[in-house]
Amino acid sequence: MRKICTKCKVEKDFSDFVRRSNIASGRGSLCTECNRAAARTWYHENRERAKAGFRVYQKKNRFKLALKLSKVAAKRNGNVACTATVEEIKAAFTGRCKICGVPEAELNKNLNMDHDHATGEFRGWLCHYCNKGLGQFKDDSTILLDALRYLERSKISCQ
Repeated sequence: MRKICTKCKVEKDFSDFVRRSNIASGRGSLCTECNRAAARTWYHENRERAKAGFRVYQKKNRFKLALKLSKVAAKRNGNVACTATVEEIKAAFTGRCKICGVPEAELNKNLNMDHDHATGEFRGWLCHYCNKGLGQFKDDSTILLDALRYLERSKISCQ
């Protein structure tokens, strides 16, 4: 099936048109190329409005986006993706780091969603520093305990 783009006036295959669920045919009047060009132009003319709209979307969908980004990062790094649901991570959010207890309002970054990279089990919300610390210790409690013993020994030797 073929269709003519209303912008470039070129007849193209039906699959070359943007999907639109609110139109009976299921496809828009612009081909994908023309639609991208129009979207790019609109964004450049309305950059602040677009950014403000995205900030509102981010705030409204914070937990959904956190879970999605976590899954993308896990796949990219070869880890097991978090198995928690949006409802579970939302319910676990207290606004404080689960390790050091610092409130998110005092941080210059949002809390991070932490999960076990081997099993995918959600563990809680951590500040950037605690999350990076666990990562540096390879999520290994033995190495973390060794580091704690090292710090305790150095305290005793300094006294």
